[in-house]
Amino acid sequence: MLYTAQQLAAEALQDSNKPIPAYISLRLFSGGTTDTLLEEMAAYANGLERRILDALWREKHRTLCLIVNDADEVPDHLVQTLVMALNGLFKANTSGQHSLILACRLGSLCNTLNNINPYFYELELVPLNDSEIDNFLARHLKSKHSTNEQTGGKR
Repeated sequence: MLYTAQQLAAEALQDSNKPIPAYISLRLFSGGTTDTLLEEMAAYANGLERRILDALWREKHRTLCLIVNDADEVPDHLVQTLVMALNGLFKANTSGQHSLILACRLGSLCNTLNNINPYFYELELVPLNDSEIDNFLARHLKSKHSTNEQTGGKR
């Protein structure tokens, strides 16, 4: 996730239409509100002034991509607090222009998040073994080859 944030940052430096990433790890989450996530954790982790990050998220200046990692490491007794804070982020994103990437293992947190916000959707990443990789490549390379034959190699 940190690598993704670095890639997005490089793109944002080159193109002002690209989202500015803000990365936070929830390993040290000890409770709090939306403001705790945004103003304390994200601002601190990214070397930004709290008021600037808050203004960027709540107002329509420039698109942000908040990358939240390690959500599955939040202690069980703080999960509901985290869910309420994340829901507050969704509500504070009144323009709908910002995005939130939340990384966690499958489990009750994912199920809870799916229930609180209809715009939250889940992408499941799964590791593939060598055989599954070979099958995936064969399907997609065959598909690409068939398309090239049908169009005479033109796209």
